[in-house]
Amino acid sequence: MIYEKLESEVRAKIFWGDEPAEVISYLQSQGATEQEAKELIASLEAERDASVRALGRKKIILGALLVPLPFVTWAIFLQIHWMSLKLLGLMAAIGLFGVWKIILGLVNVFSPRAIRVDLSDDDAR
Repeated sequence: MIYEKLESEVRAKIFWGDEPAEVISYLQSQGATEQEAKELIASLEAERDASVRALGRKKIILGALLVPLPFVTWAIFLQIHWMSLKLLGLMAAIGLFGVWKIILGLVNVFSPRAIRVDLSDDDAR
């Protein structure tokens, strides 16, 4: 039987992005059977996938909020008959960043195992 402390260590390894095969080897070195290790890894991978998908949805929402900014800025400039190219350029850069966030979010949602990153890392968010 797998102990709670060992399960906690394995959960951390999976969420840090370690490869499942490495974690299975670690579990077996700690006395777990191959079947127990595979079952635990499968459940932890499903839990990690759910977390990655949730982060992906957040990225998509953030990106969807940022993409329209250059268009809104341009429309406002047309209404007030004044144009700042620097500000419009900045808003365009922010809009492109939003597109990038949407792309990353879609990868996370549709293929959560494609990128093995540490979920505690701020770059993953």
